[in-house]
Amino acid sequence: MVYNYDPEKAKELLVEAGYPDGVDVGNLLCFPGSHFEKCAQVAQANMDAVGIHAENELVEEYTALTRARNQEFDMDMTGGSSSGDYDAFGEKVISTGVG
Repeated sequence: MVYNYDPEKAKELLVEAGYPDGVDVGNLLCFPGSHFEKCAQVAQANMDAVGIHAENELVEEYTALTRARNQEFDMDMTGGSSSGDYDAFGEKVISTGVG
């Protein structure tokens, strides 16, 4: 499936979902100095453009990966493999709408 970049459609969907004034989805966990940091910046800007606010949280790589494995994040862009259980992952996807 191809998803086209359509900010206006995203804004419409936010209104339909009950977020006419946008929504704050928390922090986007990442470690600095990597291509993941750049990806997080792009993701943050794209979300912000449609009313989805996320704050990039930059922490040392080991800390970011440990927190990702322990499911201690709102959103995660570390490139690490989370070893948390599937139900915990599913809760993150459902609660943030990201996944």
